[in-house]
Amino acid sequence: MITRLCVQGLRNLREVELRPGATLNVLIGANGAGKSSLLEALGLFGLGRSFRTPRLRHLIASAAEAAHVYVETEGGHRAGIGIQRRGDLQLRLDEHDVALHQLIARFPLLLMEPGSWDHFSAGAMARRRLLDWGLFHVEPEFLRQWQRYQRALEQRNSLLRQGRNDDALYSVWEAQMLPAALQLSQWRQSYLQRLRQDLAVDSAHWLPEQNIDIRLEPGWEGDLQEVWTSGRQRDLQRGHTQRGAHRADVVLSIDGRPAQEILSRGQMKIWTTLFRLKQLSILQEQGIRPCLLMDDFASELDQHYRGLCLQMLQSLRAQVWLTSTDDYWLQQTEGVERMMFHVEQGRIHNMMG
Repeated sequence: MITRLCVQGLRNLREVELRPGATLNVLIGANGAGKSSLLEALGLFGLGRSFRTPRLRHLIASAAEAAHVYVETEGGHRAGIGIQRRGDLQLRLDEHDVALHQLIARFPLLLMEPGSWDHFSAGAMARRRLLDWGLFHVEPEFLRQWQRYQRALEQRNSLLRQGRNDDALYSVWEAQMLPAALQLSQWRQSYLQRLRQDLAVDSAHWLPEQNIDIRLEPGWEGDLQEVWTSGRQRDLQRGHTQRGAHRADVVLSIDGRPAQEILSRGQMKIWTTLFRLKQLSILQEQGIRPCLLMDDFASELDQHYRGLCLQMLQSLRAQVWLTSTDDYWLQQTEGVERMMFHVEQGRIHNMMG
């Protein structure tokens, strides 16, 4: 949980120093006031990148030489991120330089912004990343096995692009890929099963008119080593490995049909919200207290589902940051502990909650 946030030289934000609440923090302001920029600053700790631009230097204010974001957390930990004009990141954790994955591991942060509501309609890669985000935070060995698989996969694909057809060359990399692929698939299956049990109950409440099933497709069928061996000629023609853990997918279905063909966009938003909040619950079961960022909250869900979402947020022990252009929906948060901030022309003021 973040107890203090300082921002300098980032986009249109003036110098910021906030002491947020432990639960719900609401940022109210007009479009362009700086609300999303503040979430962008926070998101750097959990993503290592911006959710609005691939070029980090674009986060630096026009009159600044660099952007700096600094946080203090529950327990007295301190972390800082510096962005230079050339786009380099400087990462510090408790006065030590750290690698990006170390910082991300310390800040389990889940972002839901307008571009993320379509994860389940955006293709297998987006759905797989949802699963792997959760596993990164709950399985200590996940990153090592994922990197092992990816490095070996790159080498196998390089052989395929070169047109090499030597069994001995492929066996070297497949021997590394196989145990990693099986472990990744086992973790994904177990993790999705944990989600599935809770989702079956809650989706009946959120989407009672739909009986949604969710399952994992591991990325291959049968014996994986045999799949690679027998499929090598096809892989050579394509120039890449067509089967394996890198092709895993999370499949939604309703009565055997793809759910994306049946659910409306609004219903898909609800399902995505439910799925992500259940991921937060799993982190909490592991003793991890996450942070949730929700950009443009009120415009993405109708009144009924905003109420359901706020009920679930209230039951979580996560620190939540919501942005909105107005506060008409705040009557649904009566009785909910919250901090209110008004954002205007890059300045952020504490309000009475």
